[in-house]
Amino acid sequence: MGVQHTLTEVTRRYGSRTPVLVTILIILATISAWMQWHTRPSATSITKTSPGPDYYLKNFTITATGTDGAPRYLIKSSYMEYMSGQETVTLLQPQLLFHNKNQSSWSVTGEQARITEQGKQIVMKGNVVLEQRSESSDETLRVETADLLILPELKRAETAAEVTMKSDDSMINAIGFRVDLMHDKLNFLHQTRGRYYVPPPS
Repeated sequence: MGVQHTLTEVTRRYGSRTPVLVTILIILATISAWMQWHTRPSATSITKTSPGPDYYLKNFTITATGTDGAPRYLIKSSYMEYMSGQETVTLLQPQLLFHNKNQSSWSVTGEQARITEQGKQIVMKGNVVLEQRSESSDETLRVETADLLILPELKRAETAAEVTMKSDDSMINAIGFRVDLMHDKLNFLHQTRGRYYVPPPS
């Protein structure tokens, strides 16, 4: 009765062709609603969707500070995400920069990094490169390895993997490596082999 009464009223006001158009629209709306219900995602597919990060940043630079507010190191990354359940921060294409009292700086780059223990540990992975630059010298020290554990508060880094250290006049290969970033002290642990370039006499 309600639909018939509505169509009769529309016919009286707008002419005899209008109810036909209204009827067609009602049919189309019914078909559209049925198709949306029929193709809706199942409950299983929704529950399988993995939750995303709690927050993320892109192309950023951050100065990390200690509990005393003093700057510890500079960190750059193309992407960072934080997962509260795991209490970890994951970085892509990260770069860390440390300055020490000897007027030299250490930079660490890699493909990925994971920060845990509320920033006390940083694990760099994938083509990790550790470089030292000095303000008093043009010489650059370069260490290459597969992974590196960094302790920012202590300004130390270490790895148990194979390392290759290159400088302007030498190259050293070893298994295992430790470095004191504050005092520029390096320690090769096992199977150390070195090659040195001796310039010809002038």
